[in-house]
Amino acid sequence: MILGLLGCSGGVSVEKEEKEVAELTTEEMVAAAEVLYVQAHNLTNEGRYDEAIEKYNKAIELNPNYAIAYAGRGQAYFKLGKYDLAIPDLAKAVELDPDLAESATLEE
Repeated sequence: MILGLLGCSGGVSVEKEEKEVAELTTEEMVAAAEVLYVQAHNLTNEGRYDEAIEKYNKAIELNPNYAIAYAGRGQAYFKLGKYDLAIPDLAKAVELDPDLAESATLEE
């Protein structure tokens, strides 16, 4: 079930994945979001920003209060020069976790 959410569906339909997401417990959604975040972070480090953004999107869908996922997606948008998308994500990350503002740095 969670494998489909992580991009390992092997042909699982979108409708089935959506149904499976609805059946996940909160703990399972948080855990899946964390796995997706790690995958996205690794893709970001490899310079694969568009792929990373897809993973961050899924992580945020599973856990809308996942501040670090917003920060990561904002960083990926920033790297792509999509500042209009980066700024709201970075602001949302800081709104959810003000401590992120102290440690946040953006590099081109």
